[in-house]
Amino acid sequence: MASYIVLEPQDTMGASDKAVFIRDGFSFGAFILPVVWLLFSKLWLEAVLSLLAIAILGVIASLLNAADIASYLAMAVSLFIGAEFANWRIKRLLRKGYKEKTVIEARNSKEAEIRYYYAFSNEIEANSGSYADSLNLKTTLITPPVSSHNFSRQIGLVGHRGDS
Repeated sequence: MASYIVLEPQDTMGASDKAVFIRDGFSFGAFILPVVWLLFSKLWLEAVLSLLAIAILGVIASLLNAADIASYLAMAVSLFIGAEFANWRIKRLLRKGYKEKTVIEARNSKEAEIRYYYAFSNEIEANSGSYADSLNLKTTLITPPVSSHNFSRQIGLVGHRGDS
């Protein structure tokens, strides 16, 4: 199962339909098409810097008559981008005023959404009584693994949220 980091706008109370679920892990799309993937995700600065890094490494390799090494260097940059893509998306949303809400373990993003909103609806039902109780339905409640992570640790290769 993968970990999904849930971010919501700062001004929301409870679960919002504006919640963003970001899978923490390697991004194959960002590895295969790094600059295009970054531009598609509106990570402008990261796209420009990665393009510059690939170009500079290519020029250095050609000046040293090691053109065969240039492709390996470009692949190394792509690996780094694939590993850090989720962190860069999180940082972008934090700059836009989102806050980190929780971390959810799920098989895919749809399941992460279901677990998140299900946990929130259970919170409401615990305070007000449930519709199933009013119908005398016997239900087995399975609590999804939602944790309140403090996010002070490092995710990926580069720490986020002011960690150095």
